[in-house]
Amino acid sequence: MKRVAVLAAILVLISLAPALPSALSAEKGKGLAKAPLVAHNVFFALTDNSEAAKKALLDDCDKLLAPLPGIVFYAAGTPSDMSRDVNDRDFDVSLHVVFTNKAALEQYLAAPKHLELVEKHKANFKKIRVFDSDVHRPPKTKK
Repeated sequence: MKRVAVLAAILVLISLAPALPSALSAEKGKGLAKAPLVAHNVFFALTDNSEAAKKALLDDCDKLLAPLPGIVFYAAGTPSDMSRDVNDRDFDVSLHVVFTNKAALEQYLAAPKHLELVEKHKANFKKIRVFDSDVHRPPKTKK
């Protein structure tokens, strides 16, 4: 199962490649260039996993979480229809957020909009798995 989480994190990071140069140059101007990004991946299994319940959680994630400060990349979704032996499909909704640094993640976790989302949906959370990882940037390549 850990391999699946690592694979999911890697896939998220690959999808970040186009957005990272601008995010990193903005960070560099703030003196944060050496701090690692932090990837925050959350997998929700819902008690009521109807399409309506999944859509309600996804809509609230988009509305309440995506605009929060310190986010380099944000995405939320549902399990892919890919059926491979390594796919862990034991979730209904996934949340993938990459932050500029650990402080940004900590601010996000304490943000009123994050707490509002948790309070609104926690009764429907059957199981939550959270995977946080420091994301190290590749060295700059010469063009």
